[in-house]
This record gives sequence, structure tokens and C-alpha cells, in this order.
Amino acid sequence: MNTRVRRLPGFWGATREEINRIKNNDPDLTEFDLDHNDMAHITDSAWELLGGYIADNDYLNTINLVYLQLTDTKMSLLFKNWTRGSTLTTLNLSENNFGVDGVRSMVPLLRSARNLRRLDMDENQNINTECFRLIVESLNGGTIEELRMLNCSIDDITALEHYPLQHLRELTLNFNKITRIQSLENYTHLECLRLRENKIGREGCRSIAKLLDKVGTRLKYLDIDSADMGDEEAETFANSLKFNTVVTSLDLGGENNITEKGFTLFFRLLNDVSSIDNTYNSNHTLTKLSLPRSTDATIKKLKNYIDDSITINERHRGNPHSAGRAKVIATQLNSNKRIEFCRLQGLAYSYDSAVSEIEPLLLPEALALVGKNHDQRELYQILIATVPHLVSIVDRRAVIRQQISANAAQIAALTAKNLKLNTELALIESAESNRTMAAVDNKLGCRKRCREN
Repeated sequence: MNTRVRRLPGFWGATREEINRIKNNDPDLTEFDLDHNDMAHITDSAWELLGGYIADNDYLNTINLVYLQLTDTKMSLLFKNWTRGSTLTTLNLSENNFGVDGVRSMVPLLRSARNLRRLDMDENQNINTECFRLIVESLNGGTIEELRMLNCSIDDITALEHYPLQHLRELTLNFNKITRIQSLENYTHLECLRLRENKIGREGCRSIAKLLDKVGTRLKYLDIDSADMGDEEAETFANSLKFNTVVTSLDLGGENNITEKGFTLFFRLLNDVSSIDNTYNSNHTLTKLSLPRSTDATIKKLKNYIDDSITINERHRGNPHSAGRAKVIATQLNSNKRIEFCRLQGLAYSYDSAVSEIEPLLLPEALALVGKNHDQRELYQILIATVPHLVSIVDRRAVIRQQISANAAQIAALTAKNLKLNTELALIESAESNRTMAAVDNKLGCRKRCREN
């Protein structure tokens, strides 16, 4: 059922009808939007009544009071009786004009609304660090999951450490004046952090990096575009992401001052060609990485190779083995790519250095992959480099034993043949001897007969 009431903007009658439904506890009305065109018709007493009606309602879960020019005075009237909200899950007070006094008037509601999941207060320039502290303190112990205060005037968010929000999943603080973060490392339940256009600098980056290093962290999306970062901060993040398998989106673009050194660090994070093992175990989780624009030719080249690695990660999302294998084939088994990558990463290059890392028994499969994925010249070059290693595949002792066995078989055969030949020779010689003796006997017999005659 559609629970929202359609009404003609600017007509008090339609707004009054909806407010009557709130007053009468209409179970079909769960979301209330107050149109800014109706503001001129709402008196001070009406603000008080509206707050009371909402407090007594058992079904409203979403209330949007956006772009109403709410001041501290009007906020005080609205929240005078609106001090409870057991069913409230979403409250949007964006694009208004209240400050610390208006926030103070909200404190009783925030403390009692134990089912509040989302609070939006974007585009309120009067909301400062004190307002942020009051809000975080009031929400402490509750179930808040998403807190948005985009484009306000907050410069310090250390209240998050003093008043932890145990269920917070999304925190949006873009376009503030934040310079102090202190510690976020205990916010392992945080999944999305947006700090774009804040000068968080080195200490802020270190605080976030500690969160990325923490076992069990759930942070997937991090936006620190134009956050006063340089190569040192880039190195901090690259190091913290080396073993991180959670962060999928990282935005470090905009006005951050990241040079060739920083780009190289992220390139190596995504595809470390110092060894096959390091390539296979590079970061395969990042599927989005935004870095500052540059006209420098080397940085552009690095950016292209970074994008190639990101594309492999995206194509093999959720399968690090498959991504690692794809990077090894594309890089380690491709001499041109490997030469270029080694040069950009400041590494020495040789064919042998890659081949020597492959287990000898796996070399035939590696050669097959080269032949399948690259041209014949590449196969020829790597084949030359693998010859000494291919020799090592053979079990020399087994070969010798096999040769001895073959020779022994040949010897046995020759011996048998010689025996046969010797037997035959003996028979021939015996026959010849018998014939000679017969001839001698015959001659002697003839002589004897002649004498007798």
C-alpha cells in the first residue's frame, strides 16, 4: 500500500488534512513530508501542535522536514512536545537554518528514539562542532546506522571516540571543515565513510589507516577526495590496503597532491611484479580507485596500468585466485609488459628471474599458458630462458637406472646370442674334427692293405 499522501504544493488545506491523519493515528500514514510552500501558513502554536501530534503517533517512521528554513526558534517550538518517537526510523532535517540551540531542542527526542536508523542534516551551515558533539552524544547507545551532515561547519569529530555509535554503518561528512579526527579504529562496523573536501591531513589519514588495518573491519567505501593528501598519506593508505580484503572503492582524487611516487605505490599495490608470488598476492579487492588528474606522461601511463589492474579485479570480483592468475599471465608471462612494469616500479628485469620462481614441474603448464595467451616470439623467448630449468625436471638418477637396466637387458640378449653361436660353432668344429679323423683312418687302412698284398 502506498502510505504517502499526494497533495497540491502550497495548499494549507492538504497539509492540514495530512496533519489530522497524524493526530488521528492513521495506521496507513507512515511517512510525512512538509512542503516548504506551506511554511507561511504555519503559526508558532501550529508548530507546537505538530510536534505533539507526531510524538503521540504510533505509525510514523519517516519524517522529512527539508528546505523549510527552520530556525532555532521554530525548532524549539517543534520539539517542545516532540520528545519521543518509538516508531521513528528516519528523520531528515536537511537544508535548514538552525544551529546549536535548535539541536539542543532535539536532544530529548534523539535520546528516546531508540529505533532511529537514519538522521540527515545536510546543508545546514549553522551546524558546527558543538552541534555534532550534542547529536553524537544523544545518539550514543541507540541504533543509528546512517548519519549525514554534508556541507555544514564541523571542524572536529573526536566526539565519535568519546560517544561511540555501535551500529553506525554510513557516515557522510563531505564539504565540512574537519581537521581533527583523532581515532576511528574502533568503528570496525562502519561500511561507508565520506570525508570529501575536508583538510584531514596526515593525522586524519593515519587514523583511517588504522581502521583499515584493524581485524574485522567492514569498511568497503572510502571517499577522501580533496582531503589535503600527498604522497606520504598515499603511502599510508597503500600499506594499509596491502592485506585488506574488504575495501572495494577508494576515492583519493580531486585536489589531493599525489605525484608519480604515490601513483607508483598504488600501481604496485595492485600488481607487484617483483615476483610471481607477489603478483599473485597483490590487492585483488579494489574495484574502484580514483586518483588526481594529471598531464604528466608517466603518471598517465601509471594511471592506465592501474585501471587495467582494477578492471581485472572487477572482472574476477570475489575470486582472488582467478584475479591473481590473470595478472600473472598478463604480466609475468609477457616480457614486454614485465619489462615496462619493472621499469615503472624501479625493479631489475630478466627472463631468468621470472622463470626461476616457477616450480620445474609446472614449467610445461606455464609454457602452455604463454603459447595460449601471447605470440610465438614470446613463447620462443621464454623457452630459451627455461631450458636450464626444464633439464631440472628430469630425475637424473631414475634415468641412469633406466639406462643401466636397458644395457643389462641388451647384455643378457647378447650373452644368450653368443651362447647360441658358441654352441653352433662347437658343433661345426666337432663335425669337422670327425671328418678329419675318418679321413686319416681311411688313409691308414689303405696303406695297411697295400703292404699285406
